[in-house]
Parts: sequence; structure tokens; C-alpha cells
Amino acid sequence: MLNKILVLAFVSFISSCGGGGGSNDTTDSGQPTTTERIAGIWQGTGNDVGDVGIVTENGDLFFISIPGNTLTVGRITSASGDNALGTLSSYAAFGFAFPDGSTVATGTFNATVKTRSTLTGTTSSKFGADTFSFAYDTDYDLPSSLSLTAGTWSGIDFFGDLVTLTINSSGVITGSDSASCIYSGQVSIINTSFNAYNFVLTLSNCGSFNGSFSGVSTMDSIVSTNDTLTYGVSTPLIILVQSLTKQ
Repeated sequence: MLNKILVLAFVSFISSCGGGGGSNDTTDSGQPTTTERIAGIWQGTGNDVGDVGIVTENGDLFFISIPGNTLTVGRITSASGDNALGTLSSYAAFGFAFPDGSTVATGTFNATVKTRSTLTGTTSSKFGADTFSFAYDTDYDLPSSLSLTAGTWSGIDFFGDLVTLTINSSGVITGSDSASCIYSGQVSIINTSFNAYNFVLTLSNCGSFNGSFSGVSTMDSIVSTNDTLTYGVSTPLIILVQSLTKQ
């Protein structure tokens, strides 16, 4: 089960459908690929319990550390076999900072993936080396459909405001929050076989949060089946994350 998310970050990552491949193979989009499939929902294990990520079929990954109050964004620079290398930037969540007082740290990562099993590796930054370990979550294998996202959804955001969104049968989003921000946007299918959606929001009448945000969403079953919609969207400067309950 995908835990209720507090903070989330967008990472452009890789996905592949298996098969052969040498160093720096690419997909049609030009992204590096591995011979292992990395798409999925990933739950932190060991020291990473409380962390969660989702890698979509079109190669986008959203990654958070709830215990560490950290958001990470990065990109694969090369890949071969079951190994992928890349650069990353980690951002302290709103109201938090890293030990040196900064809010952004850059570095690199080295990942090994086993299809529908594990995602492990190391990171290196100005704070030194660290390891990560994730296990595949089979919730990703549930099908997606706009009929599941259709309806009215509401929840309290990070700032304590009530957010209410209505999604129609075509995936068109309208809504508002108790701070008078206006929401519009679109949810769309990535691959009907998997529990992940493209999610785009535009905010207006919302001060410094005005603008267009893009990211991903997924369905979860907290009390009843598919009763929760969680999305994470971003601009280059702002990240929005919300879990909403169907009304």
C-alpha cells in the first residue's frame, strides 16, 4: 500500500521492457535503459523504512524521505544491464534544513534494479556516501482508469487548508481550497495496466504558488477500494503533494 505522502519530488528516471542491451542503450525518448524493469511503486526497507517512490512506465520517478523530510530530483546519465548512474539534487522539505543549514544538496547515485523485486544502491553528496534500499510494491500492478479518478476529492494540505478537486470522466480537473486558490488541470492514463497517472495542475489566485505544475498520481485503498488519490506535482521551484479522499 502506498503510504499517505507528506512530501514528494519529481525525478526523471528510466523504464524498460527487458531484453538485451549494451552500455548507454536508449528508449525512443532518448533516455538510458537497463535490461531490468524499474517502473513500479517502491517502499523503503531497512534504514529507508518510511521512504517511498514511484517510477512510471514513461520514465518519471517521484521519491520522498518522510523521516528525513527530504525531496530528491535527479536524472539517469548512463545505464547498462541492471545498473544505472545519475545525478541528483535533494531539497529539504518546507520548514526544514540540512545539517549545515542549507536547503539544497547535489550529488550522484549508483542504482541496481531487479525487476519487480528490489531497487538498491548508493548516493554521494557533500555530506558523504549513503545507501538506499527499496522493495517493489505490487499495488503498482493494479489497473488504471479514468473511471477510478472521476469524482470529488478533498483533503487538508501541508498548510492546513482544505483542498477540494472535482475530476470528470475525461480527466478534467477543477477545484479550489480554503485559501481561495483556484485549481484546474488534467489527469491522464500512462498505461492502463499499471496504477500510475500523469497529473497536471494550474493554480491561480494563489500568490507565489500561481503557475503550472506537472507530475504523477496514484490510487490507494485506505478504508475502501480506491478511496484515496495521491498526487505529486512540481515546477522548478515548488513542489505540491496531496492525498485526497473520495467524497
